[in-house]
Amino acid sequence: MGIARLRQVDTRSDPTKSGVAEWLQASQVIEGVSDIITVADAAGRFQLVNSAACDALGYSREELLTLSIPDILDPLEWPRFSALKKSNRKSNIFETWLSKKKDGTTFFAEVSVTVAGNGFIIDVR
Repeated sequence: MGIARLRQVDTRSDPTKSGVAEWLQASQVIEGVSDIITVADAAGRFQLVNSAACDALGYSREELLTLSIPDILDPLEWPRFSALKKSNRKSNIFETWLSKKKDGTTFFAEVSVTVAGNGFIIDVR
């Protein structure tokens, strides 16, 4: 799965600003994917999530968009995510992480993290 072009855009701002069309097109692409796809800003706050993420994690889209990456990770994974944020790594990362659902249950997920601009694109299989 790949996203050919994705720019960080504040979707909560004026929709007439440049880049919103690309953002909306990317959101339509990820909605049709069965993998969990999330886009987060540099602080790890979710900016875009697909239905697969909502279903797998047990949150509504509105709830997920108020959360950040550590909220869906087992606390044992927080140091690893913190190190990733500090590393300024620009390449893709493929690892297994312990994820946490809304109900508190955990599951192992194969995670692909792409650092894109000032944020992260996360694909979970």
